[in-house]
Amino acid sequence: MPLPDVIVLVDPEIADLVPGFLTNRRAEAQAMRRALTEPDLKGLARLGHDLRGCAPSYGFHELGRLGGEVESAAQRGNAAEVESYVSAIEDYLAAVRWAPDPEMEDEQCMDW
Repeated sequence: MPLPDVIVLVDPEIADLVPGFLTNRRAEAQAMRRALTEPDLKGLARLGHDLRGCAPSYGFHELGRLGGEVESAAQRGNAAEVESYVSAIEDYLAAVRWAPDPEMEDEQCMDW
């Protein structure tokens, strides 16, 4: 059963980067799926780690959390658990929608 749309509000300053970010994350989800067939748990842990680190900086906190779960499960050697988190990432990426956060439009970055 498909997930309902997930709406993520992003910083308007980086809104033009979000489509490329999501395209790259979909490619990484495909790489995770391929790594599961080997299974390459070390590679899966690295991919999960990378996702955990980069997704929150774009405002995609749930995607980052799922990446951390992939990393942890892969480090424990639990391929079945990794597979469930990879499926969750694929579902999330299929359902996610985004928009610039109107509350952030007037915020100015302070130059120290």
